[in-house]
Amino acid sequence: MLPARTDLAANVLRKIEKAENGIVRHELIEETVIFHIRGDELLRKRARGVVIHFTDEELVRVAGNIVTHNHLEIGSLSAHDACLLQHKPYEVRVVDEQYRYSMRLDDPSKPLSQQQSATMQKEAHRLERELQDELAERALRQGERGKTSPDIMHEVWLRLASKYGLIYHRERR
Repeated sequence: MLPARTDLAANVLRKIEKAENGIVRHELIEETVIFHIRGDELLRKRARGVVIHFTDEELVRVAGNIVTHNHLEIGSLSAHDACLLQHKPYEVRVVDEQYRYSMRLDDPSKPLSQQQSATMQKEAHRLERELQDELAERALRQGERGKTSPDIMHEVWLRLASKYGLIYHRERR
């Protein structure tokens, strides 16, 4: 696994992590914060439920900036989150109680097209279902408890990242 992006200034990372520490505690609200790479907060958006929808104007703010948010039901980035990469963010991040996840383009000059994004999303969903079935089957055979959904999505991104030119990282908070 490749390391997380390290070219952000320490004070910018502190601002982002402070925001992440605040939003991870929401149990019923998903919250997204978009930061400029200098650390200025550009947008904060909240929604009840598991998906935050952006207007076209808000999506323009994604380009070149850091998008971070919490998840209510899964830990790792969802296929929907990864689709933000077609809007050329510097990095997409997710936090949960245990981990901080990040994803970015290996080569920012080659953003995902809408077609690539749609294909990746379908493949991620298919792989997630396959892994859930595989782990449930193994758990039944061995009398063990299966992996949780965040572990499965983590495995999905480990398998798909290089295929789609992504750098994916998970670290303990």
